[in-house]
Amino acid sequence: MSDRGPIEYDIETNTYRVQYDFASVEPSVAVVETLESITERESATLPPLYEVIDPEGLDTVLEHAQRTRHTQHLTVSFRYHEFLVTVSGDGTIEVAVIDDEDSSDE
Repeated sequence: MSDRGPIEYDIETNTYRVQYDFASVEPSVAVVETLESITERESATLPPLYEVIDPEGLDTVLEHAQRTRHTQHLTVSFRYHEFLVTVSGDGTIEVAVIDDEDSSDE
């Protein structure tokens, strides 16, 4: 397992949060590891990340933020099936569970 803190869960927002050290693990790998932990599934059984975002592009953008010290200003968000994943340049990954039933009631 990579350098990461514990996965925290906020019941009010239905959101998971974890802190990674992107100097030790690529952001795309950290996202997959986080999704594995949250869903309790092996990465081989999860839909591929590349179906929703270019993993190499995600890594490149976040690595650039690390080199330019803009880590606190950069976030990348994307939908991964029933989740909204937000990756911040400071190593924070937030995974919010999307409840499509709530949005269809409006």
